[in-house]
Amino acid sequence: MMNKIPRIVPIFGRNYAFIKFLEVFQNELNHSDSLPCVALHFFHFLAGIIIQYIIFS
Repeated sequence: MMNKIPRIVPIFGRNYAFIKFLEVFQNELNHSDSLPCVALHFFHFLAGIIIQYIIFS
């Protein structure tokens, strides 16, 4: 149980960075029309987060 804590905390830290990046990215999207490209990036980040949880859990 204690061995998983040091591994889980950096994942939350990286996910927090991703969330802040997506907030800034979304603000830039309001001035853009490239919706399919945006959806592709969003699913790419989502898949990366899911893969992190699968590997580190």
